[in-house]
Amino acid sequence: MVMTIPNINLKTFNAGIAGKISRASSNRLLIAETDGFSLRAIVAEYRDEKLVIEQVIQSRALELRVAVADLTKQLQENDVALPKQAILLSANMIPALLELPIEEGATLPEQRMTELVRWEMEALLTEQVSQWSIGWLLIGRGYLTEEQRDEIIRDVEDLKLATKTRGGRAPTRFGEEAIKRGWINREQLEECLALQESLHLLDNNIDCCWLPRTEEADKGKTHSPQPWLCGAMATALRQDWVDAFARHGLSLQWIYPTIGMTAAALVNDDAHPQLLLDIQPSVVSCMRIESQQIMKLATHKCCSQSLTIDDLIELCQPMLSSDIHQCWVAGTHPRRKALEEGLGKHLLRSLYALETRLAEQYQLAPGCAMPGSMNSYDDVAQSIGTLVAGGLQHFFQPAVHHVSRLRGEPLPPPLYKRSKMQLTAAVAGLLLCIGSVEAYFAWQSDVMLAEIAANESKITKIEAANERLSNENEEYKQAQAQLDKWQATHQQVTQRKRAIESVLIKRQQFVEALLPTLSRIMPEGVMVTAINEDSWYHFNLHGWGLNQQAVDSFNERLTRELEDWGLYISDSPSEVAQHSDIEGYRFSFTLESRPSAGGKV
Repeated sequence: MVMTIPNINLKTFNAGIAGKISRASSNRLLIAETDGFSLRAIVAEYRDEKLVIEQVIQSRALELRVAVADLTKQLQENDVALPKQAILLSANMIPALLELPIEEGATLPEQRMTELVRWEMEALLTEQVSQWSIGWLLIGRGYLTEEQRDEIIRDVEDLKLATKTRGGRAPTRFGEEAIKRGWINREQLEECLALQESLHLLDNNIDCCWLPRTEEADKGKTHSPQPWLCGAMATALRQDWVDAFARHGLSLQWIYPTIGMTAAALVNDDAHPQLLLDIQPSVVSCMRIESQQIMKLATHKCCSQSLTIDDLIELCQPMLSSDIHQCWVAGTHPRRKALEEGLGKHLLRSLYALETRLAEQYQLAPGCAMPGSMNSYDDVAQSIGTLVAGGLQHFFQPAVHHVSRLRGEPLPPPLYKRSKMQLTAAVAGLLLCIGSVEAYFAWQSDVMLAEIAANESKITKIEAANERLSNENEEYKQAQAQLDKWQATHQQVTQRKRAIESVLIKRQQFVEALLPTLSRIMPEGVMVTAINEDSWYHFNLHGWGLNQQAVDSFNERLTRELEDWGLYISDSPSEVAQHSDIEGYRFSFTLESRPSAGGKV
């Protein structure tokens, strides 16, 4: 299946992407989008100055790891190679325009900015939990319609009012009422209840991002500085997504909010302000876009009641002005067409579907099969076209300031902090130490040989004189004694050098064998962070394990290997600790030689 996007933003997009793609590690990318009920994705590749969408896939699995596994399985079945990189568009990533107490032109440290943004975003993220009502979850999973949901809500409210005046029992719960009417079954209700519980925040930890305004947005403006475009997501959920993708060899580069993402697909050279209304099933967002930036953002949740034209008018009216050049509409709401027609009549303006702007940019290969109900281009463009186009635009041309994004996988640590580099440095340091000792004794030996040569020359002269004077000459005796002394000293130094060389060779062989041995026997979930030698054949080995079982397994394997070297583990304490925000066990093994060791040591 192939559908091509020749110019996703006419001239602007191809010009921007050409400079970015040459520096990318890979031209292929997986773009995933989730509304909380399912996971949809495409595989795109930049090929011959065109964006080619190789595959469109989706999964309705609720557990995110299962959903990602389902997507990768579908790619394998369709013989589509899995890309190395991915981005995610998530409904659980919340954007907001915030007025932060920062002077114009001032720059704050990252830690201070994080504190300011988190303070404002915590309340918005907590408020999002309220939208996951049972009624909305049943609609999202396709078990209930909006009309059925509204009818139950009206009847429950009427029953509640009636029982309140008569003092009767509490009204029936929403789910029970839906079952009673035969619209859903017990299994479907239990599924949505479990989903509702999983969507609640387990803790208050959130990750934030922000996007400052550029100077172009404020040119010619007399009003106060524009607010910052920020975003937030629960830390635990973000890590779950990163882990789910990593399990299949995918590096999750960025996480984008679905709210406002359609604006990234609207980038163009039009200098006039534009209005963009994104009508999604759960939330409607209205954006005023100027200078390729969202200057105003308003949202309306339609999870608990059906969306009306009045709701749209209330959103759009404050942002309309005479300088608005065009009004765009996008979204996947099932009643979008009727709402769009009613809104256009009231506003007395022409509303343009954003999908029509992208229609000529998609080409489906003949006979390509679409997942689920998507069987034509119109279905693709209507369901994920604008969101995916926005994600592609912002990923390949990040200079566009329409949305803030949260980094998926953290940046790798500096080179000097990586375990392998530290281990290599330790080995290099040990070899350098051995080489230094070798060089020192070689220099000392050369000095002694020079002194011996000088002394022999002196003795030769004395012997010549003694032949004329007397073999009993006192000076001859002293020189001869001195020569004997230097020769004895040289012999001792030579023997000592050979002994030290022998020991150093054995120690070098031991060290060279120890490190590969550790690498070979080290179980999964264990990492060695340092090896220190306190004295001869007395080592302290420090590391970290994912759990106590992994540490004990490493202890047993190492003990067996050390027997051949005449070493044993004299002490092996461990304790609970954290490493890179992951809880585990820190351990420290003390390696000593046995008093009567008969092994290699």
